[in-house]
Amino acid sequence: MKLKGTINSMTALTMVVSLLTACGLGKPVGTPVPAGAAGEVGGWSNVTTTMEGYDINVDVSSGSNNTGWQVTVLGANPSAGEASLDLEIKNNTANPGAIDLAKGPALIDQEGSKTLPSMVDIGMSDNIPIHGSGNITDSVACSFSAPDINGIQAAACDLILVISDGKVLLAVGGGKTIQISITFLTASAASGLVMEWQDGTRFTVP
Repeated sequence: MKLKGTINSMTALTMVVSLLTACGLGKPVGTPVPAGAAGEVGGWSNVTTTMEGYDINVDVSSGSNNTGWQVTVLGANPSAGEASLDLEIKNNTANPGAIDLAKGPALIDQEGSKTLPSMVDIGMSDNIPIHGSGNITDSVACSFSAPDINGIQAAACDLILVISDGKVLLAVGGGKTIQISITFLTASAASGLVMEWQDGTRFTVP
């Protein structure tokens, strides 16, 4: 699967809230990882990142990994109707990897209802709606190889966000640590929330 988009294109998107009631994805939950502590997670896929013309492409390999990333909940900014979580993600592998934010992580309330992300900020003070029509590609701290005979360059980026074809790929470079903020729409500024990663690992929301 390959997603591509034009750098810095900022098409307006219509925000949609996705509520799920399904159970977690198989991994034993156990005690949630405390806020401020790093938790080892899977649920991410290997990717190849390239530049072709003015487009950055994220080519996703099949399957997902069980370990290799560490996630830390740095803080939360709850308010009536939404909760924004500040996260640190460290890719401990040598190669880039990605998750589809359209599938999680999820915010879970005390009744067990799950809410998927509605917006993401990749460190540019700009909340980008996750659901809607249109394509967006944005990147942070990239370097590129010389073009090959087909004009394709290898792209080494700390972070790439590609929203296209109903998928929201967040790619983290090999050996890189990035910080992002993810916003979830909630019925109220509830307490006792937890964040569940795509592999079922849960984190305490401060």
